[in-house]
Amino acid sequence: TISDKGLVGEDGWLFAKQYNAVAMYQNDNLFTDKQLSKIREDLISFNKWVESRGSNFYILFIPDKETIYGEYYPKNYGKVNEISRMEQVLKLLDGTEIKFVYPYEEMIERKKKETVYYKTGTHWNDTGAYLGYKALFSKIKKDYPDIKILKENELNIVSKKIGDLDVANSLAIDVDKEYTVEELTNKMFSPKSKNYQFRETNFKDRKRGYMYD
Repeated sequence: TISDKGLVGEDGWLFAKQYNAVAMYQNDNLFTDKQLSKIREDLISFNKWVESRGSNFYILFIPDKETIYGEYYPKNYGKVNEISRMEQVLKLLDGTEIKFVYPYEEMIERKKKETVYYKTGTHWNDTGAYLGYKALFSKIKKDYPDIKILKENELNIVSKKIGDLDVANSLAIDVDKEYTVEELTNKMFSPKSKNYQFRETNFKDRKRGYMYD
């Protein structure tokens, strides 16, 4: 199923069509050599500026839903190039002093057991976000060994009917009719210790594209 705002892929997986998302999936908008040179120059310059002030600069590159769940993308959208913009940037920064992480392998491995992105929207769920957090702070901990990384057994993890509905809403899909409760159930993470806090989104505000029952 195709519309101007979103795509319905295999097994009910929804994908955004806005923000150049289709071209990103197809690798149809690669950076030019000039653009890559500018990206490299700017990041190295900014890294030096941060270090000159006694701090460290870290980048977390987040694998998008289309990369992690590409097998569900509508089959009539083929790849134009084998390499992606993300792969261009990763290759560009490899061997530089820029400290970055890209938790692709972690997310691919974890999705064998549970979803890491919401089926009905564009964003990662708490499981995916935790993997990103763990990857980033594992990198930071190399420079700041006293930093504590919360393990999953230090978190309250509950399964709830909760989801990102931005694509579903753009397609006017009634998720309560079209999806099972199991498909709409995701894990929610929160720290057990009161010494830590997570910044939360108001999931009850459906106008922002979220649901929370």
